Amino acid sequence: QGELVAGRELEFFWECLRMIPPALGIPYWRETRPTCVGMTAEETQELTEYEGRSFACPQLDKNPWTGYPPVNQWDGGHRYVLGILLGQQDPDVWGEGADSTFRVRRLEEYEKLSVGFNEMATNYGVNGGRSNRNCPAKELALLLGKLFFEDANIHIDSRGAASRVQPFTLVPRKKTVPESET
Repeated sequence: QGELVAGRELEFFWECLRMIPPALGIPYWRETRPTCVGMTAEETQELTEYEGRSFACPQLDKNPWTGYPPVNQWDGGHRYVLGILLGQQDPDVWGEGADSTFRVRRLEEYEKLSVGFNEMATNYGVNGGRSNRNCPAKELALLLGKLFFEDANIHIDSRGAASRVQPFTLVPRKKTVPESET
């Protein structure tokens, strides 16, 4: 079930990403964002416009010890983390054993059920899609993973262990002497 089969490299890579997503969670601020240094909560809130467009806190003078301006990411904010790993391994979505079993599925399942690239944060009806927070490199990542497994010559044994053994011959490099020294 978890075998790397020729012609199904993309599905195999999807299953790798389902079991171990590149991002384990997406942090977000639910009720309020953190208060900018030197600003009130109301002044900070004014940096967020209608339909979600927001601006960064104004940059302050650099700290002479660090060379960077002071940054406050937490004061007054209510930070939450959306658990991508839990969504990618949810048995209610992916089926029994989804949290512990590596099983290559049909490509359509991954496209329909995945949250690993933050697909649920796509809504072209809001701000013309300019506020989408899905992964902009999803297609590139999938292509690179597919190409890697097509070329990797990896063998998966009956226990699910992967090995890659390619024959090679170790040959010492010939030392070249510049013409001027001969």
